[in-house]
Amino acid sequence: MNLSSIDILYKIPLVLLICILTSCSSEDDSTSPINESIIEFDDFTPKMSMTGNTVKLFGNNFEMNQGDLTISFNQIIAEINSVDNTSITVIVPEGAETGPITLKTGDKILTSATDFYIPNVDKTNSKIGDKIKIHGFNIGKSNADVSVSLNDLELPFTSINNNNISVELIPNATTGSLTLTSDNVDYSLGTFEIISRWSEKKDFPGVERSSAVAFGIGDKFYVGLGITHNGSSRTLHSDFWEYDPNSDSWSQVADFPGEARLLASAFSINGKGYVGMGTDLTYPQNDKFNDLWEYNPVTDTWTQKADLPSNGRAYCAGFAIGNKGYIGLGTTADSPYTNVNEFWSYDPTINTWTQETSFPGDPRHSPTAFVINNKVYIGGGATAGSGTGLLDFYEFDPTNKTWTKLNNLPESQVYSINFSFNSKGFSLFGSGSNFYEYDPVIDSWNKVEAFPLNDFGNYSSGGSLESQAYIFIINDDLTDVSFWSFE
Repeated sequence: MNLSSIDILYKIPLVLLICILTSCSSEDDSTSPINESIIEFDDFTPKMSMTGNTVKLFGNNFEMNQGDLTISFNQIIAEINSVDNTSITVIVPEGAETGPITLKTGDKILTSATDFYIPNVDKTNSKIGDKIKIHGFNIGKSNADVSVSLNDLELPFTSINNNNISVELIPNATTGSLTLTSDNVDYSLGTFEIISRWSEKKDFPGVERSSAVAFGIGDKFYVGLGITHNGSSRTLHSDFWEYDPNSDSWSQVADFPGEARLLASAFSINGKGYVGMGTDLTYPQNDKFNDLWEYNPVTDTWTQKADLPSNGRAYCAGFAIGNKGYIGLGTTADSPYTNVNEFWSYDPTINTWTQETSFPGDPRHSPTAFVINNKVYIGGGATAGSGTGLLDFYEFDPTNKTWTKLNNLPESQVYSINFSFNSKGFSLFGSGSNFYEYDPVIDSWNKVEAFPLNDFGNYSSGGSLESQAYIFIINDDLTDVSFWSFE
């Protein structure tokens, strides 16, 4: 059926009205609120804190999405404390480590532009003299803004940059609470354990004695000779003992075949030990020896070698550099008291002594001496008839036979216990707290971990193997000995 013109006139306005109404409805829908708001994560504060503390995140549209929010610290989910539209307060979870903070809502994950820092230390135990590294946000920006203490003892910096500092475990540091202070805020880094470099070893099975002699061969340590005091009586010894660090055990070896003595000197070359010099108890002069004996641990035998072509002597330094042994300084007579500054080298391949360039300081006895990287470092001791210690210290280079004066010893002391390993020299001066390390690279002495005993006598002995030293300690009243290692 054909539409009339009247029908068309009525229907056109209706269609236009519908179109107009539809268009208006679409425009209204486009400006109405949506169900999911756009969430933003801009920043957080503080940049560094400890587990259990609160951190505030900043951004937008948090509140509208709070039912679907997850906050993680380096992948460990945190407890949300409070939420408003522009901030979220969370508790740093246990087990969290330095790393980014992430915010998750629905399928959207937002990550912080910078890491959140939990300050930490690279180890939980170490030894005196070691360095430890502490990591945290901006802790190295200025020395004035940061400090590290162990049991309230402030530790010195060895290096520092923006987010890392290294400190040294100095003498007197003890096991306890390690604390980082940055911008006047204290951060507890937990309990830090000081591991002692000293260790008491198996008791010496021989008779207690002082003024013994000691040397190392390979991985074994040897102690012998010396004197025992029993009231007014005194007894010299000829016995020798071998210590095995692997089994912490002692075994007796062949007795020294020369005359019994005290205050002898020793060195080792190419798997053999050499013992000589020293003194007896012939009053009033106390005879001094110039003989030399070689000990072979493979055959457990002693062989006499060429005598030193000079006066006998005691209280002298003995050491080896390369394939030669050296004897230097010492006392040649007691009445009148006479010291020398002579230096002699011994070549075992031709069984011959050679006089070297004399020590440039005053003649003396009982010097501090050790070998580092094929050079000898020697000084201190005391002059004739005097117990007052000297302070001067020298380096001897056997290649060009020259002496160089160095910085003085840190304190004067006679009868120090000396050894070296790992390119450092060590001297124990008279009491346990006076234990020093010498660094030849910077010509400097520094105190290191104190020896555990303060009660020990002047006539104790020491020596070292490749990476460990041993000291044979007589107590102050010369009635008991103990044996210790230092590493």
